[in-house]
Amino acid sequence: MSEDLHRWLPNALPLAIAAGIMRTTPESLLSMTRSGVIMPLAGESLLRYSRQEIERVLGRQITAEEYLRADREHDARREANRRYNAKRSTRRAGARR
Repeated sequence: MSEDLHRWLPNALPLAIAAGIMRTTPESLLSMTRSGVIMPLAGESLLRYSRQEIERVLGRQITAEEYLRADREHDARREANRRYNAKRSTRRAGARR
């Protein structure tokens, strides 16, 4: 991949996308984190990993195709979260009446 595209990739990746790029499960990535193989970003409330840390573990740069594939695979989870949050906000609004 050209350097021009690589610089547009995000510098911090959430657990699910990082696991997708590494072609592992979020549970396996958490296990690798606990054993010290990969370090998450410090001070984050949710586990996020730096692009550089993922590339260090992989031993190569992440490609745009890998990032886009992992992001696309995460779309189903995003949609489920969106529906849940919409339903939850509707319930909360009804309880306030």
